[in-house]
Parts: sequence; C-alpha cells; structure tokens
Amino acid sequence: MGCRKQRWSSTEVLLSVLCLILLAVCVGLIVGEPNGIVFNGRMVITRGAVFTEELRNRSSLQFKSLAFETEHLISEAYGRGSLCNDFKACRVLHFSNGSVVVNFDLQFRYSVEVEIVEQQLVAGLQNTGDLVVDRNSIQVTGKHKLPLSHLVSSLPHTSTNSPSLTWYSHSPTLAQTPPLSPGILTPPYYVFSCFSVDCGGPFDLWEPNSTFSSPNYPSSYGNKAFCLWTLHARDGWNIQLHFLDFDVEPIDDVVEVRDGAGPASELLGVFTGFDATIPDVISTANQITVIFSTDISGHGRGFHANFTSGLALGRPKPCATGFYLCQSGECIFNTSVCDGQPDCVDSSDEADCVHLVSVNGTSVRRLQLQVQTRWYTTCAENWNAQFTHFMCRYLALLTGHKDNLLCTVACGVRMVSQEMRRGGLAEQRMGEDESEESATGRVVGGAESPKGAWPWMVSLHWRGRHVCGATLIDSQWLVTAAHCIYGKNIHLSNWVAVLGLHSQANVGVLPSQTRKVDRVIMNKHYNKQTKDADIAMMHLQTNVTFTEYIQPICLPRSDQQFEAGRKCFIAGWGREAEQGESAVSNVLQQATLPLLSQSECQKLLPEYNITARMLCAGYPEGGVDSCQGDSGGPLMCEMDGHWVQVGVVSFGKGCGRPLLPGVYAMVSQFTDWIVLTRRSQ
Repeated sequence: MGCRKQRWSSTEVLLSVLCLILLAVCVGLIVGEPNGIVFNGRMVITRGAVFTEELRNRSSLQFKSLAFETEHLISEAYGRGSLCNDFKACRVLHFSNGSVVVNFDLQFRYSVEVEIVEQQLVAGLQNTGDLVVDRNSIQVTGKHKLPLSHLVSSLPHTSTNSPSLTWYSHSPTLAQTPPLSPGILTPPYYVFSCFSVDCGGPFDLWEPNSTFSSPNYPSSYGNKAFCLWTLHARDGWNIQLHFLDFDVEPIDDVVEVRDGAGPASELLGVFTGFDATIPDVISTANQITVIFSTDISGHGRGFHANFTSGLALGRPKPCATGFYLCQSGECIFNTSVCDGQPDCVDSSDEADCVHLVSVNGTSVRRLQLQVQTRWYTTCAENWNAQFTHFMCRYLALLTGHKDNLLCTVACGVRMVSQEMRRGGLAEQRMGEDESEESATGRVVGGAESPKGAWPWMVSLHWRGRHVCGATLIDSQWLVTAAHCIYGKNIHLSNWVAVLGLHSQANVGVLPSQTRKVDRVIMNKHYNKQTKDADIAMMHLQTNVTFTEYIQPICLPRSDQQFEAGRKCFIAGWGREAEQGESAVSNVLQQATLPLLSQSECQKLLPEYNITARMLCAGYPEGGVDSCQGDSGGPLMCEMDGHWVQVGVVSFGKGCGRPLLPGVYAMVSQFTDWIVLTRRSQ
C-alpha cells in the first residue's frame, strides 16, 4: 500500500526559506571573517632590481625600499580591477636570488577564488615604471601552500640550489647567493642595478681602461636603463672625470656623479640635457661613482666619458710650511693673512676676516668687513642697510629670531594686520580638530590662508607652472627641497620664483614679485634613494624688495630642539587630496600639525629609514597633511613672536592617511651649511 505524501503548509514553506537565508548569511559571515583571507604570492622582478646580500635583512634600507616599491606596485594592480574594494593589503615577506624573487602575502576582506586573485594581479600589473615583473612568474596560492617553484632549485632564474633553508614568518626561504653583476641599480632611485639592461660594462674601471659609455652609444640608450660605474684611483690620489660627448633627454634621464664609492657617497653633480657641455668633475676621494638612469620614454645619443687620476688633480700645489695657499694658487706668508692688506691676487687672504678698528683713535671699536675688494666699517659714512644685512648674514646672526646689537634686520615677522590674523590664523588654531568637510583643503585638511599671512612663502614655477614651494630666508636666497630641483638644476632659465603671492591667478600682479634664478645648490648629502638631506638652496638673480607681503623667515639655531607635540604650520599650493583632480590649488592653503618624535615616526613608517636629518608631523587620525605640489615649502613654528622654519616638505606615504605622518628635512641640521653657502657665494 503506497504512502501518501504530506503537503507542506505555506507557513512551513516560509519558515524553510527563512532558515535557508539565515544559513546563507551565517556561511557568508564565516567566510567573510573580520580578519579577511590571506594568500601567498610569488613573482620575479626582471628589471629594476638585482638581489644583494642586504635584501636578506628586513631591517636594512635596501629591503625597506624595494619592499615598499613592490607593495605599491601590487596594490596599484588590484586597484585597477574588480577586486579593488576587496583587496586590503600586500606585505613582502622576503626576497631571494634569481633576478629578484619576491615572496609576499595578499590580504583580502572577503573570500575570493585564488584563480581570480592571480588573474587580476597578472592583468593589473603595468610594467611602465621602474620595476618590471615577469608576468609568467606570478603564482598565488592559499596561505599554507607553496608555489611549485619554491621546491625547484635547478630551474634557471630561480633560487640557488643550496640545501640550507632559513625560515621567516612560517615561509621557507632558500639560501641566497651574492649579486650576479656589479653594474647594478634599482629604482626608484639608486640602490640596486638593472639586471636585464646591458649597461656596457665593465663597471669597475682603473686606468688605462678609463673610457666608458652609456648603453649602445652613440645610438639610443633605450628606456628604463639603470647603470652604475665605479672609477678607481690609487690611495691618496683623486680623479678628474671628463665627458667627451653628452646627449640625454633633459630632466627625465640623468647622470649622477658622486664623490666616493656607492650611491651613499657625497653628491658632486647631477647632469642632463641634449648636446650639453658638462664641466669636468673632480673628486676629493680616490673613487667616483657614476650613475645613469633613464625613464620610460625619450632618449638621446647618451654619453661618452673618460677619466684620469693623479695626485691633487685640479688643486694648486701645496705650499711649504709657514705659507698660506691663496685660492688663486700662489703662496704667501701666514703672517700676511688677515693683516688688513690683500696679498693674494684674488684677496682670498682677507676674504674671511673681520677686524676691530679704532674710531678716531679712541677705545671705541667697530667691526670692519671686506666685501669683494673693499673694506667697510660698521656705521661709517658709506654704510647702509644692505651692508647691515650682508654683515648679519656673513656672521650667521640671522639664523635665530633675536635682534643683535648691530643686526636689526627682522625675520619671521608677519606684517599683516591683527584683524587679518584673527580672521585666519587664530580661527584655525581653535579649529585644530578639523571637520570632515575641511579635509578637502589643498594642503590636505587645511583652509585658505589670509592674504599676507605667510610673507616668506615662494611659489616655484618651472616652464610657467607651479611645481614646488620654497621659503625666502633673505633678500636673495631661498630654501627648498632637493628633489624639487633634481634634474632641473642645469637649465636655470626655466625657473621663476614668485614671491608675495596669494593666488596663482595673480602671478605678475602686485604685490607679487617674480625673480629669475641664477644658482641652485643641492646639499651634498642628498640621496634620492633614501630621501636623506632633501634640502637645496636657490639664489635669485636680483634681490627682492621687502614689503608687508614679502619678508624672510628665521632659521633655527643648529642646536635648537623642537619638542614632540608642538603645533606648527604648513602652507602651500599643492594638491587638494591624494587623488585630487587638480595638481595645484589656486589660493595658498595653511594647516596646523603636531610634531612627532623620531622614534614614533620610525615606528609608523618602518619601510623608511628616518634619519637624524628628518622630522615628522601629523595627526594619528590623518586628514591633515602636505601633498604633491607642497614639496619644498616650510614647516613653521612660532617662537617668541617670530616664525622659524623647522622643516622642508620632503615626502610621505600618500596624503593625509591615518598613522602615516609627513616627513620633512630638519632645517636645524642644515643651518651651518646654509650659513656657509651664503657666505661662500
């Protein structure tokens, strides 16, 4: 006898559907757990980096730099695809040999098919930058699975077949071998070398093998070239480098020459340009490092160079004991130095001398200083305000903010009315907890500054448009960031400094003044890779006229400290947000930021080496920061009624991101250099 099927009631059907929906939601919550899902990945960098021993150490500058660039490359790849909202982060675990093999973690917010993760990474990678990845090498697996290539040691371009293993973060790493080639650099700047570009070798040169050229010279050197040569001389000798021919794409393709071995040695010069005449470069050390880097487009013939070595090349012969060597080359008695009578042809024996002279035979004495070939006595009949300013700069008395007995040239004083101050600066002080709406300011999270609020602000224009900020420190000198002028330090006619400017729409309209630039000087410790010593000086062709809208800022003392937590100001015409549509703000923006300790900054930015020459500022929650276009501008603190430049806008990871402060060159570390540069020029 058959069993009759019982029909479900509508209530039972509804309850069943609800149970299924609830089950699906629970499964979704389990899969999309708060911690997300993690994949292991592996890929090979074939251009722009070569494995070095330093890459084994996660604390090394080389590891941090390459890891940061790789993580950025991967993040951008997922940002272009449909997983952009699911992708959370990438973390480089370690590097190994075989070009450069990268092992990394990929974090996603929700469950994603591993095949899709791999496909999107392959599709999203755009090898248009400095690092080039072999897309066929990309492998993505589950968290606890290893790509097959990890287990294969005999294939070309994979890790060495050494049997030893080192473990880190639960992932096996094969032992690593020394670099394959000495001619190596890796972008974004210069730490590693390019593996696949033939740079023309050999790379370690001694006389008589003293001639070398860019790749394929005199044909096109190609794009994405990164080459390094080390020129050698005997101990105690130095080197004179001579460019026989020089023709490279201006700005984007550069030859960098450094005084010593390696990219961390002191900078001698950065050269670029078509059919350029490059002066001989003379080292003080017995080695010179030559670095050639090109971008992704454009080219020239390249360069052809040679060098000679010898004892004291480019220097006058030393004088005998008891004699002084003039800059013009002759020797005079030591007793003739600073005796009030020029004995050198170029008067260099009196150039750095200051005398006290009696006034009309009395006990009253005044300072006397040589300006070029003439002597000037303070407060004499031929004395004027310009000499006072020169004297104060020469004696380094304008580094602080206090007036001195003879030096009454003010610095760091805002000439705008109190009314205007209350309407802008004071208001923003009270509003330091910026609202969400204010986070759209061009100085990210800032507000428009009152006209004349920052009379030392300078807008640097390259070929007619704003590219960086700078700060006026006296009537003829500016301080900016070295990275702003790197590659643009040869063609000075393209630079224009705009002072007294409030709106970019009013360039050339009073009260603004424009000045051409006739000299740029990068700090010799500037390193584009590490971003250390990111500071430079620019000399104006003609002095500015001080007005209420144009005034110099004060420099800090070389020993001056600024405590963490102090609120200071930034200002600039930079981008309104990290992904802002416009690169420049029309009206000058300003914002307050607290200073951070160096240890706290290093903790927040572990991928960088925060040196003693760097300073950080920013709120933990982000939202306020400098951004593209603000580079080179000042970080300013008020002290005793005077404004002091504490930092120079240098770099950051994004703009206004939480727990990612901006990094600034610490001006107090360079005060002595600034003073000596002004004096020597």
